Amino acid sequence: MSASYASQSDAGDNPTSFDTDYFALEVGTKVSGITFAAGYENLGGDNGVGFMPPLATLHKFQGFADKFLATPGAGIQDFYLKVAGKFDKVGLTAFWHNLEAAEGGADYGTELDLVGSYKINKHVSALLKYSNYSSDGHASDTDKLWFMVTAKF
Repeated sequence: MSASYASQSDAGDNPTSFDTDYFALEVGTKVSGITFAAGYENLGGDNGVGFMPPLATLHKFQGFADKFLATPGAGIQDFYLKVAGKFDKVGLTAFWHNLEAAEGGADYGTELDLVGSYKINKHVSALLKYSNYSSDGHASDTDKLWFMVTAKF
């Protein structure tokens, strides 16, 4: 289990007054080498300003399609499920996200993310990543596919 909380507000002479919160909770278990997890992440919004994580690795959160690299003014709620495991020499992970506004109740859409990784040898590995975002009014439907080869020396 993991939990996080942060608060953010305007400062100084900022012409926009806002006060918003971030919180996240994830619970999971491992059964026969397979990890199952469920989580909730909320990046709040206030006065048209969404919570802004200043140093975040944003591609990692709210889906790999990158539709939420900037938090919408109404914020975002991400309800997600995760399944991960290693099968023979292939690591497999799947995420499913249900994305909604934190304020006002708008439905942003859903996203399915799939990742497969394979260590070719002690220096080279390969990664295949797929993302399918189905919009319910935020941005557009998107499919993305990545193939990466990494060499470490």
